[in-house]
This record gives sequence, structure tokens and C-alpha cells, in this order.
Amino acid sequence: MDNSLQITPKAPIHYTVFQPNVLIGANNDLDVSEARLYSEILNINHREEPTRLNYTIPYSSITQLSESDVTKKAAQEVVRITQSLQKRTFFLNKEFMQKNFGEKHPVSINPFPTIRYEAGSFDITLNPYFKGILLRMDLGFTRGDIEVIRGFKHEASHRLYWLIRSVQWKVKGTSLSFEIEEFKAALGCSGLYENRFDNFKKVIINPIQQEFRKKWVEFEYTLDKGGKGGKVKGITLEFKSDFELEKVLKLGYKYKWEESLTNYGLHERDIIQFRHSVTYKAEIKPGHVWDTFYIQSCIQIALKLLKEREKAKGKNKILSFGNYLYTGITEGWWIEEIAAKRPVENTAVNQISIFEQPIEARPLKRISFPLSDLEEIYTAWKTSMKVNVTLESFAKQHGYTIVGNMVEKND
Repeated sequence: MDNSLQITPKAPIHYTVFQPNVLIGANNDLDVSEARLYSEILNINHREEPTRLNYTIPYSSITQLSESDVTKKAAQEVVRITQSLQKRTFFLNKEFMQKNFGEKHPVSINPFPTIRYEAGSFDITLNPYFKGILLRMDLGFTRGDIEVIRGFKHEASHRLYWLIRSVQWKVKGTSLSFEIEEFKAALGCSGLYENRFDNFKKVIINPIQQEFRKKWVEFEYTLDKGGKGGKVKGITLEFKSDFELEKVLKLGYKYKWEESLTNYGLHERDIIQFRHSVTYKAEIKPGHVWDTFYIQSCIQIALKLLKEREKAKGKNKILSFGNYLYTGITEGWWIEEIAAKRPVENTAVNQISIFEQPIEARPLKRISFPLSDLEEIYTAWKTSMKVNVTLESFAKQHGYTIVGNMVEKND
């Protein structure tokens, strides 16, 4: 048996937790139980049921205890978790509200206005604005692995995990470096362990490092001791081949238009954001969603306009076609023209207000995705790791079952 296969972490292309980037910095003070509950909400496919606000989360998934283990002390923990989460507020400024909700005033919200505990579960009602943010994939998001998150026992692990995941694919190389105070602040340790760095390593860094073993965020670290009196002034996290593999995955084109956009000079991170928007049918403007027809049409229109302006004698030249194309796509310059050309069967978009009465809660569907997605990660992984295994073995090891042209995540 190939031992290297056994320790290969599930790749980010299959992660199911979607953390809106606008909220990552707002959740640095959650403890372990709170972070688990919050992550379970983020793990739900909210676009599948855009009007649903009520969800049931098993208590055991938060505490990792079975119902037979739930004691009076555990019941007290439920109260503490719910009270803590209901004290949490997000402030959405005027510009954010105007751009994303069409409202003129800033709003302060509690994302979880109602939390009940009954029959061994949390019954949670989401704030409609919070639900609205979770539906807006175009705002930018970072993906996480729910199985990994559920296993964290150290609250700082959640903080470092999201810090690494939010920048991991952008890094050119295999390391991340931080000033030590910046690093401590990110882990919620500002002002602590002054002149006691060995304690900081023992209590914070080393336990997190162990929890990250055999995960996509696994790291070794080195310290920069160039500070006054030989103090530690910086830390560098060194990643292994998984870090490189994510870049391979990001560069492996999922849609044909991705290669065209690369050739026209668009940045890799922007193309990846377009990929996410198309995959999850994000809205460009009310009534219009991202899809392949939209992007391909934008490319055709932009190229036509480029040729027309090159022939014209006026000053209105397109100096950077990549920037011009990117702005046209994201701002929806040609959206009405494209809508008029769109095949009739694709024009209808169900517009359902998130402020309507939520539908009755029901069990979530089993996670599934096209076989082509698994083949993409398998090919990239095999190339990067230089390991010869079959697609079937790879799927089995990672907990997936191939069913025809689809792949299901095993329970």
C-alpha cells in the first residue's frame, strides 16, 4: 500500500465551508464550540435554498459528544454558546449596504437572532442580511474543510486556519512570513506571553502545528531572532507540496474561457473568482447571473469594440484590453445586449427575496459533484506528488464514491 496516499489531505476544490471574506476578520474571538457552530452554518449550501432561514444543527457535532454523554454541565454549555453568539454583531457600513442591498443607511446586525435548543439540537434562525451575505458569492470567499474544522480542539487553530486559507493560493512560493506581534494578534494573543516566547510556542504554536498535521495547511516554522536582545521578531511558516498543488489546481482550467482570459492578461485570482461566480450562479445584477454564455459573450463584444476603436481616428483607444475586459465583465457593461441574445430557455431567473417567509426546514441533500471535478484534482495531485495510483483508489481514500458521471461524498 502507498503510505503517501494515506496522508494526502482532501484538496480545496472539494471544500464545502464558504467563509465570506468580509467576515473573516470579524470572527477572531470565537472559542472552539462557537467556531464549530458558526462553521456548520457556513457549511450549508445556502444558494440551494435562498429563502431558508431556519436550520437545525445537532448538538453532538459541536461538542463531539453523543446524546448519551450530554450531561447537566453540557446543557449549561449550550446556554453559554447561544448567549455568546447572540452578543455578536456585524456592522455593515453605508457603502456596503448601498452596493449589496440597495439601501441608503448602515446596519448593525446579529447574525443569529434566535437560537433554540431542543431534542439534542440547536434550532437557529439566521438574520436575513446575514443570509444575504452568504448568498453573495461575488463578494469573495475562502473555502474550508468541514471535517478538519470539526476536529480542532484549540481555538487559535480556527484563527490560523482561516488566516492561512485566505492567502494560501495567492502566495508565490511555499512560505508565509509574519512580524511576531502581527502573528500574535491574528491568533488573539496580543499583549500575552511578553518575554515568554517559549510559553507561546508551547501553549499556542506547537499545539496548532500538531492539529494541522496531514492537512492542507500543514506547516513547519522558523523564527527570526533579530530583535533587541535576541528576541524573536518574526515567524515564517513553511509549507510542503500541498501548497504547490493548490496552485496547480487553480491553474488547471475548468472552463474553456479561463484560458482565453489568461491570454488576454487577466490576473489568475480574478479568473478564479469568475470561476466561482459561474459555478455557483452568483448574480451580476438583479435578474442576471454569471454563466459561461455571459463571459463568452463579453469576450466577443469586447474584441469587436477593440477592433472598431483601433480603426477609428479618435482618442478613445483601449489602452489595456485586459483591464477593459475585466471591468466590462464585472460591471455588466453589456448585460442588456447579452440578455437580448441569450437563448430563450436560459433567460428566466427566479428572483426570490431573502426577506420572504422562510420555508420549512428539511434535511440537507447529500454532497455530490461532477466526475470531471474529481478527475481534475486527481490528475493535478498525481502530477504534483509523482505517485501512480488509480482514480478509483484515489476516490476511495478520500471518502468519495463514483456513480456514473457524478461523485458522492460518503457519510
